[in-house]
Amino acid sequence: MFSSLPDGGSSRWRIRFFCLFALLSLGLVAGCGSSDEGSGTSGGDGDGGKYRIALIQSYSGNDWQNSSANLIKATAATAPWKDKVEFVHHIAGTDPQKQSKLITDEISAGADALVLYPISLTAINPAIKKACDQGVLVVNYDSWTEEPCSYNVHNDPYEIGKERASWMAEHLDGSGTIAEITGVAGTAFDTLHQKGVDDALKDYPDIKLVAREQGLWAQPAARDAITKIMSAHPDLDGVIIQVGCWGATEQQIQLGDEPIPCAGNTSHGHLWQMFPKSELPGKGINLPSIAVSETTYTGGLAFLQAFNMLEGGEEAQAERCHETVVPPVVYRAEDLKLGEDETQFGNVFPPDHKPEIPPGMLANYYTPLIGQGLLASLTGKSDQVSEPIPPELVGGDDNIDGTADEKEACLVP
Repeated sequence: MFSSLPDGGSSRWRIRFFCLFALLSLGLVAGCGSSDEGSGTSGGDGDGGKYRIALIQSYSGNDWQNSSANLIKATAATAPWKDKVEFVHHIAGTDPQKQSKLITDEISAGADALVLYPISLTAINPAIKKACDQGVLVVNYDSWTEEPCSYNVHNDPYEIGKERASWMAEHLDGSGTIAEITGVAGTAFDTLHQKGVDDALKDYPDIKLVAREQGLWAQPAARDAITKIMSAHPDLDGVIIQVGCWGATEQQIQLGDEPIPCAGNTSHGHLWQMFPKSELPGKGINLPSIAVSETTYTGGLAFLQAFNMLEGGEEAQAERCHETVVPPVVYRAEDLKLGEDETQFGNVFPPDHKPEIPPGMLANYYTPLIGQGLLASLTGKSDQVSEPIPPELVGGDDNIDGTADEKEACLVP
């Protein structure tokens, strides 16, 4: 249903040529990832004439958030952006008031653009509106807000939820009991993912969703949640987990239970479990599963989009959709290949890889739109493994609801 970007067909190259031509006319080639550092960039009012771009996270500390923030930091630390951007990073936690204050603090500090992981659809809207009114660009990633002046770059959580639930129902031949381990309550992603699951299950009346437990998008919380669910429903046939198939499956094994099918994301531990025992001894258990995941590089795309709009001015901003939807990654067992080439679809690093791959680390951190590699995802340090390609056309519109019309065409980043 989904595919990763890009696929390299002739139409795609025509799109790239068109985008490159448009960007040349706007003077945005550096923002598309040219390795030529160039000179004479005017920048904003920040350090030495650089643009001041602030990353303001809310929820943080799990594998997805760490990888996403690291990719933003690594991109900001790579030429040409490192020479044109004064980059700062804040973490607000789960308090909307603190995130709002950090936004207003950055307005006062002279920020040119804010890259946000918003904690709420609505709670920080007044602060975002204040930023926009003072000429500060706001680009949200992964989650989004309903403030129409902000820009949003994300996957479609509704479709991710539907894809996971549909796979599970079909795997169980349309009959059985399942549960969902959710994310962070109140976030746009979690709300729409649950709706996607519910809507998909309407086509399978003999599949019963018997429980939902919050998993906070973290492996340890998924362990606790599956324990609680299965103590109440010991005959559970399958589980959908926004983040945490690896942790939940490990917990079942430790408790002496037979692991049940799991529809989740692309953490390496989960992907290792999907391999046959014979191919990956000690890790592979041939776990029935599908890995459908929001990409960790949406934050990097949001950073580049903010930069490109600063460089291109009002004309570039007018050309951008306020909601841009990047296709998620879908891995089935037959797609997975143990290897070292992170640029290849389905690549899974082996457990003995150096540097060590944390089981919770997601495999879908690479995109040719940015070109940052493994060390960027792990450490936040620049690791340019491929030259960034020009922006791509993906689905989107200006109706900020998390389910953009894919018939529209929007540039990303």
